Amino acid sequence: MRDFAVRFLASGGFISHIPARLTGFKKFTGSGFAGTLLALLLVPLLPEKQTSFALFLLFFLPFSIWIAGMAETSYATHDDPRIVIDEISGYWAAILFMEHTLPNLLCAFILFRILDTLKPWPIKKLETSLSGGFGIIMDDALAGLEANLLTRLATTIPMKLFLGALSLLFLTLPANAQLLGVIPAPSTATASDLSTAADAARQDKAGPSKPAAYDTGKVPLSGIVLMPTAYLGRGKNTIGLGLDINAAYYIGRLYGKNSYYWTIEKKNYLDRVGLWLLSADTKMQIQTEGTWRPAMAAGVQGILQFRDAPQPALNQSVTLSQKLDSKTNSSYANAYIALTKRLHPKFLVNAGYSDGDMPKVIYSLSEFLSKQAINIARNNPDTTATVQIPTGMIFGGFMWLPKKDSPIGMEIMVPQGAPQSPKLINLHLGTLLKLNFEVSYLTYKGGWDLLGMFQFRYNYLPR
Repeated sequence: MRDFAVRFLASGGFISHIPARLTGFKKFTGSGFAGTLLALLLVPLLPEKQTSFALFLLFFLPFSIWIAGMAETSYATHDDPRIVIDEISGYWAAILFMEHTLPNLLCAFILFRILDTLKPWPIKKLETSLSGGFGIIMDDALAGLEANLLTRLATTIPMKLFLGALSLLFLTLPANAQLLGVIPAPSTATASDLSTAADAARQDKAGPSKPAAYDTGKVPLSGIVLMPTAYLGRGKNTIGLGLDINAAYYIGRLYGKNSYYWTIEKKNYLDRVGLWLLSADTKMQIQTEGTWRPAMAAGVQGILQFRDAPQPALNQSVTLSQKLDSKTNSSYANAYIALTKRLHPKFLVNAGYSDGDMPKVIYSLSEFLSKQAINIARNNPDTTATVQIPTGMIFGGFMWLPKKDSPIGMEIMVPQGAPQSPKLINLHLGTLLKLNFEVSYLTYKGGWDLLGMFQFRYNYLPR
């Protein structure tokens, strides 16, 4: 009777047994997907108030650890696939202190499934270093917290729907569906999946930081779009100095919307921005990449900014005491620290913090982030009043190489404590005429813009 109760709770009412029974596959169970789906379906029954939900989860986590530990003994297997109480607690952690809207719930669902399946560092490290019920639960709880943070980065509904659509496409592709546990994986590896002694010897000689896919590619690994990585470029990953020179040109706004009461036009099409950014940054790698630890680099960056067109005018119904900034030249500087980890020979993630003038670049990309617009939004009659722009900014992103010379990546830049709460998301789409063509999504309180730009990065490694 006790075993029945433990298995009933650990398996989510035996829901984890259903996919395997339906498909008949022995190695594929689909239990993780089923357990997360059950957690999603139970959301309407959870406490509505965020503090009450947090207290509930605080008590549910030790309960789930206790149940998972007994289920491990009952099933006689550590982290048996039929144990899905860890997926339930992990998904609920992914929606903690978050409004339970449909875009939030779906976005958190997809991100949690990806993180729980791929188990990037430090989730995998946590899973392998802990035992018993604690080890079963805590790696999923960490995956849930990471999914929670990633969901919060997509703060607008259009971005969440876009991310959800991409994730749905990701799930439906056969190779990715096998990876995430949506369809069964083949029971035997193909010849291309098997490593040989010769491959291992070549890898040992090259070192973990120089996969062949990177050494031969024309990929600016030293940076994704505007922000740097911890690598020194061209697959180099040894202690030393690196110099990056980056040229970016924001052509204009492709489309934008705003909800300000003081604007006449709520939609904007094909507006010229004409903003050049020439940057150079020098960095030193202070930690090389290991099996589980990321590479780390610190550096300084200098930026020259100039316009070849006036900033678009505010189409407002109020009178400005001063015209918007026209053609201006500026110079900026900031210091940063970056961490980069290669999760796969063709996939890396990047995160860091910068302090300096980089947030000012973001404020230069839209007339709705000018000091005049910010003062109007604040109901300040003096539209020339100084607006304090913070210096701190967090950034993060990823890069994927479907082909060696056609990288696809994304980075997000979030100034801390900034007026109008702007966030800039740069999408790296590949190469065009030997220049990297990018699309940028700029969101701020009251509106968003979709921008087009070109970018080119050159890196130099002193010998």
